[in-house]
Amino acid sequence: MIDSIEKLAQSRTFIVRNGAIAEDDHNLPAARRDRLNPGAIVESKYQIIELIGTGGMGAVYKVRHLLLKKEMALKTFLSRKLSEGTLLRFQREAQAIARLQHKNIVHVYDFGEAEGHLPYYTMELLSGHSLADELKQLGRMDPIDALQIFAQVAEALAHAHRHNIVHRDIKPANIILVSDSSTHTGSPPVKLVDFGIAKLAEDTTYKADQSLTQAGTIFGSPLYMSPEQSLGLATDFRTDMYSFGCALYESLTGDPPFVGSTALHTMLMHQTERPPALQESGLGFAVPQRLEALLEKLLAKNPHNRYQKFDQIVEELGLCSLALSSGGSAPSAYPSNTGNTFLIEVKERLGEDTVEKFQKLPIKKILVASTAIVALGAGLFASFKPTYDSVNKPGVVQQAAKPFYVGMRHDKDGDKRIFSFGDLQEFGSLAVYVDGKLKKSDCAGIVAMPADKAIHFCPEETCLAHPELLRRFGQDDLYAVRLIPVEALENQKIPPFIEELSHLSGLRVLDLSLSEITPKTLKLLDNLKNLKVLDVQSCGNIQGKDLASLTILPNLESLTVSELTDLSPIWKALAGSNAQLRILTANRCKLSDQDFTYLGQLPHLAYISMTNAQISIEQLRYLNPPANLQQLNLTHDYSLPKHIPIFARFTKLRKITLYKSSFKGADLQGLVDALPPHCIIEDDNIASEIIVAHDF
Repeated sequence: MIDSIEKLAQSRTFIVRNGAIAEDDHNLPAARRDRLNPGAIVESKYQIIELIGTGGMGAVYKVRHLLLKKEMALKTFLSRKLSEGTLLRFQREAQAIARLQHKNIVHVYDFGEAEGHLPYYTMELLSGHSLADELKQLGRMDPIDALQIFAQVAEALAHAHRHNIVHRDIKPANIILVSDSSTHTGSPPVKLVDFGIAKLAEDTTYKADQSLTQAGTIFGSPLYMSPEQSLGLATDFRTDMYSFGCALYESLTGDPPFVGSTALHTMLMHQTERPPALQESGLGFAVPQRLEALLEKLLAKNPHNRYQKFDQIVEELGLCSLALSSGGSAPSAYPSNTGNTFLIEVKERLGEDTVEKFQKLPIKKILVASTAIVALGAGLFASFKPTYDSVNKPGVVQQAAKPFYVGMRHDKDGDKRIFSFGDLQEFGSLAVYVDGKLKKSDCAGIVAMPADKAIHFCPEETCLAHPELLRRFGQDDLYAVRLIPVEALENQKIPPFIEELSHLSGLRVLDLSLSEITPKTLKLLDNLKNLKVLDVQSCGNIQGKDLASLTILPNLESLTVSELTDLSPIWKALAGSNAQLRILTANRCKLSDQDFTYLGQLPHLAYISMTNAQISIEQLRYLNPPANLQQLNLTHDYSLPKHIPIFARFTKLRKITLYKSSFKGADLQGLVDALPPHCIIEDDNIASEIIVAHDF
């Protein structure tokens, strides 16, 4: 018998008998369903108003609390003839949701047992409709709207996972688009519902409940089941990622990634067939490579090949939105809060009026110089059980052999990740970006960091002297490590420090600027497989060939160098690979015509800063194709009118920084007219003076 797509989307129970999967006979048929009638009173507290909806075994009613005069939703069973295991599963569901307090998760008020041993729980009454209903009406969603909705779902699941709760039934029908928010703008607020088959993961308090999901029993919706779930294998947080990917794919294309003739056929497709690419679905928009990569990773058959934290997915969804909004098939140009050394670090720490002064300083006198990349919604949290030897060396307070991260704490202003550094002194500082500014906390005693923020670590003398202490950070604790400003930074301290970073697999940003590193030390960076941002400006002992030899070079999305004369090996190596470079800062460097030819072969390059560089404006002609370049930062006196057509080639340019005084009268107007609409011309001589090319 061929199942309808509506049936394939329903949550169902399957069992494994003699190596074969079959549908469980205990899925409740319609004839055996008992319903509560309007006007009925449940446990002397709740009056039934109407039936809202039903599932495989449960029903949700709109009720009124008789004492509080408040309308709520009440969930219970469709039958009073229930097994003990079913009752315990329902109780576990209520306990699971009650533990979660998040704006994107339905709030549970009460749990009880009505007359006739019928368990129930009450929750907030939502006004709106499901994403499944939205897709029935629209077919498929606007991609920007879809990403905004799923960003909220990802935040909800990140919160649930931090509380050791796996949903295991993520699908459009369980994503509610709330319509009663009078102050909301943009995409509708989302509520995640129905934790009916939620599993508490690795929580000793609920170990007895774990046995309720036994080997040989499979729960879930065939259209959205992960391969491991459909095989009846052990499931964890990554199961939700796969189902999340299926639902996101359906929202973007209008169809689930796999639809078989029956439930079992569909489950087999999840286990064996390659997920279709978005571009193969005939969409009416250019699909960014980053979005394709996101879906590919979410729908990986092996859980180890998926993302390991939902916070990472939140970040990727934000970057995918940027890529879509930029209108291209290429990844997003750069995060809105990403910039070069002076536009971020100096402005934040010293004020915009000092930008000009710092740009005139000799490099050795610059106190703060680093490229800052702030992740969108990337609050990575730890999940590890390391055991390390205790530190017992002169000058260091002996510490117990335990991780710095000790757990989560829920405060009124949001979840916090708690670190304990004991009596360590001058070890370093943790920092997060708040309202565009880096907020630091010394690594001493108990330190609470916002769970939804990416954590930056700035080491100090104790850490550099005893880098083995870095092992007490979990692999995903740190998003960025930045070595400056560090006083008395000696080269002999850096190699062991870099080597100890290798276990931090979640590290995305490394700032080594102004460090005395050697080519041998630089090669240690190949251990950081997930590194995306590297700053090695003014590291005087390395050359372009040393950077070109890094195996991680093609994976970098941002690279900052300075004062190098042999950059050609870097660009040649990148041009011959699947380079992801989007942001290039090469200040006080010399580039050849061939260098620009290589740069023109980098498909994702969108931001170039070459201040005080030994280049001529004519060399920009070699940047082919120039269509993806969105920001160009130059500080040379390019005063000839013949240069205007060169700038005009960059049709997606949003901002250009140069000496405005180089262009006089009609030449200045000619430059304005030649640039794309809405492109901003920033005067590098007078940082506060900005010309907008064309009116908005």
